[in-house]
Amino acid sequence: MEITIKQFEEQFVKIYGRNVWNDFNGYSRNEILQKLGFESIQKLEEQLSKYVKRIEEVKDFYRHKQFARFVLISIEKFKRSESNEIDFSRLYNESFTSELPDSEKFWEVEHIFSLNNFNRVFSQHLREQTQLKNNIANLTLISRRLNGSEPYKYADFNRKRELIKDYEEKDFFINRIFHCEADNEDAFVTLLQNRKQSIISDFKDIFQSVTPSRFDTFYTEILGISENI
Repeated sequence: MEITIKQFEEQFVKIYGRNVWNDFNGYSRNEILQKLGFESIQKLEEQLSKYVKRIEEVKDFYRHKQFARFVLISIEKFKRSESNEIDFSRLYNESFTSELPDSEKFWEVEHIFSLNNFNRVFSQHLREQTQLKNNIANLTLISRRLNGSEPYKYADFNRKRELIKDYEEKDFFINRIFHCEADNEDAFVTLLQNRKQSIISDFKDIFQSVTPSRFDTFYTEILGISENI
């Protein structure tokens, strides 16, 4: 598929937002290269190859929240066609600028098992406390309307399962974990470990195309770039 650098950037920003683009553009690149941009689509694809490999390298995804957004949005659009109608780069208030922090986005990256009681909930699994607390397994996309509600902020996992039922994100592919029943620490650990494996596998599937270009699936199904653009 023949695309231009301009097409790539425009669609990338449209899908993920300017902050994710800045993170992508700046990953392992100095300020001079960031300002110059990419000299060819080949160089851009080399950068994309490096960026997606972070799925196996990042330990604290909440610290690298823009990459977490990239992973979660990519999977959601890839696995659920209805989500292609959702504007995940939408701002909570349209008067805001596109480069404000994620706290001003309509769709926020947030924890499934809340940070404020994570260590207590997983008190018998000290290793998992470190490995899973800020892992992509424990992060998802929810609306600011839900995340900003007082009941949800301080809810445990099973209470969140009930509260999310009144919001559209209950149907997200990446939120299937909220459809699962679990009522003890061992079951919670299994939920997160299984979700971690699933996310990594689903993400890799996007970039392991059998077509001549390994990025065709990403271009067409995620960025929405067709031969006619």
